[in-house]
Amino acid sequence: YGTEEKFGNMIRSGSDIVSGDDQKDSLSNLPDFKTEDPAVSAQLVKWQTQWVKDYGIDYFRVDTVKHVENATWAELKNSLTEADPKFKMIGEYAGGGYAGNGGTLGTGEMDSDLDFDFNDQATSFVSGNISSVESFLTSRNAALNNTYMTGQFLGSHDEIGFKQNLITNKKMTEDAATAASLVAATLQITAKGQPVIYYGEEIGLTGENNYPYQTNRYDFDWSKVNDDNVTYQHYKKMLAIRNAYTDVFARGDRKSVAVSDEKGYDVVSRSYGGTKLYVGMNIKSAEQTVDIPVSESNGSVMTDLYSGKTYTVSNGKVSVAIPAAAVGGTVVLKKTGETSTGGSTGGGSYNPTQPTEPTKPTEPTTPTEPTEPSKPDNTTVTQNPDGTTTETMTETVKNDAGKEVSVTVTTD
Repeated sequence: YGTEEKFGNMIRSGSDIVSGDDQKDSLSNLPDFKTEDPAVSAQLVKWQTQWVKDYGIDYFRVDTVKHVENATWAELKNSLTEADPKFKMIGEYAGGGYAGNGGTLGTGEMDSDLDFDFNDQATSFVSGNISSVESFLTSRNAALNNTYMTGQFLGSHDEIGFKQNLITNKKMTEDAATAASLVAATLQITAKGQPVIYYGEEIGLTGENNYPYQTNRYDFDWSKVNDDNVTYQHYKKMLAIRNAYTDVFARGDRKSVAVSDEKGYDVVSRSYGGTKLYVGMNIKSAEQTVDIPVSESNGSVMTDLYSGKTYTVSNGKVSVAIPAAAVGGTVVLKKTGETSTGGSTGGGSYNPTQPTEPTKPTEPTTPTEPTEPSKPDNTTVTQNPDGTTTETMTETVKNDAGKEVSVTVTTD
């Protein structure tokens, strides 16, 4: 039977439907729960809290947040927190960002909302409007905290792919759009907030938001997961760096160090608990050298966590070659030998693999006769009359009911 029959008067119908109302209209003519009814919201909260208790769910990604009233989200959040104090929710408040989210952040409702502003800002960034984007991010950074967080994304199933937008609307070639997407990924992964990566972006997939075809909802192409895929390798490097310095990127401050719209570069610092990183981004098609002012003392050696190259501080600056966008357009500098004090999560170090001296071949040794492998203690060998042998192995295992049973396997 249908939804209406299954849920009865929990479903909105007749005069309960208010055309054009965010919360009392039937979205896309789909059945809608009357969550403004305390009995209905209480039942939904009970069910979803029980899921968490029964199945160990860590967090909810909550769809269509603006189409349910705030009181229900607060009721759900209270119930989930009681079941698991660490439980988190990231919501999709359509069109929302740090400055506008329907009062769902910082109010005991959502822990985070998806940031619908960020992909537009990232598009502006790789188009050359770097200083204006940095001004926006400065305001955004000041608003974010552990109860008021946003998740920055470049693409989603409801929007044109980030790279596709550069091709379709910004008239970039595919190669130029791919290069720009690498720098945008660096901006996303190193920005304050939560990077939310739409599946396939990390291997270079993209598509149009072109109903009914929806080429932005592609199948994941596993053949592109290889060492030759520049996009895939870029994401691997940047996510490894973020994982190694989780506290710096998740909790640290973010300050502008050097920016040039004309030359197309941006350098920011991220610091927390005594650890400081400098992230440099280059949107241009050629490598460029930038003199970056740093707080480290003269003579200090800075390592680029992205490439493994080292640079020495002189006159309060370090002169760094930021690679072309097509090969990543990224440097992440850290003082060599500096010990992270960033906390228990992600306070480790990241060291890109450096080439090592090949080891000298050893003299060949005289081969030894192979020996029969020893049998496990639970195996017996029986000699048969025809000269063959039979091996019998007995294991004690637990069945689905948790009861121990013996299982015997015999092989000839």
